[in-house]
Amino acid sequence: MFQLKQVKPAILASLIVIGFAFHSKPAEATGTEFPIVAGGCFWCVESDFERVPGVKEVVSGYMGGKKKNPT
Repeated sequence: MFQLKQVKPAILASLIVIGFAFHSKPAEATGTEFPIVAGGCFWCVESDFERVPGVKEVVSGYMGGKKKNPT
């Protein structure tokens, strides 16, 4: 049986982006939205979303937690 945890994060992120690209209808912009996406590798996920039409900026980082400067 296919298991999602066997798929590398970069491949999974690519599949998500491709899925959105093919299954979403272009919409007229009424404002700016700020989605939060979780991924295993900042640069892989970042580069995938930078290629999506309409995306203005992609910022990598950590969210949540209490550590001041996580690594």
